Amino acid sequence: MHHTQPVRGVVRLDDLVWDPAALAAEVARFPEADWQVLSYGTAWKQIMIVHPEAGGGQFRHPILATCPTIQAVFDAFPGRLLDASLASIAPGGAIGEHRDISGGTPMGVARFHVPIVTDPQVAFFVSGQRQYLAPGETWNLDTTYPHAVRNDSKLVRVHLIVDIESNDAVAAMLPRRDLRDRLHQVHFAAICAQKGVVLGLKDPRALVTRARKFVKLLVFRQSVLRPED
Repeated sequence: MHHTQPVRGVVRLDDLVWDPAALAAEVARFPEADWQVLSYGTAWKQIMIVHPEAGGGQFRHPILATCPTIQAVFDAFPGRLLDASLASIAPGGAIGEHRDISGGTPMGVARFHVPIVTDPQVAFFVSGQRQYLAPGETWNLDTTYPHAVRNDSKLVRVHLIVDIESNDAVAAMLPRRDLRDRLHQVHFAAICAQKGVVLGLKDPRALVTRARKFVKLLVFRQSVLRPED
């Protein structure tokens, strides 16, 4: 697998390229009512099209049965599909810089973005550097690195976001981890610990809620992409 790593935290998989027109046609099949407004960021919506269910099952949106291109994206990864979403940001929308564990390589999750509708004026930042994720490309985003997005274009930006349980075959698709990656993991763990202490002092109940999310991800592989989280 050939790849390009413009900056730490994001990698383009050069061999995985999709037809953005076919993907856009499949996205259009999902009812407008299925898009849920998210409370963080501005003008940001998503549809969870695959996610875990209670009792160990997995929800798959019924429309997926008519979406062979999206299914081909899922099948391209040699690991178990944990969840997937369609995410949109309207013109003028933004998500401020942040880190999170839900798509973090140290957590055993590999998160992939496939841009479907986008524009060079969509400003996507990883580790402080602006990146252009072109339509149909496949990118791995390690969300433990700082990242942000701002839609300065006139289009509604739409990405397919896929979480895959990491294994040796998935890891082989990405650059080999080195000492800098190990040091980043230690640094991120320290950030999480510090925030946990601060949150515990301010709002112990919120800390318990966050700890439950951590366990759901680490033990049950339930991503915090899920809207109820």
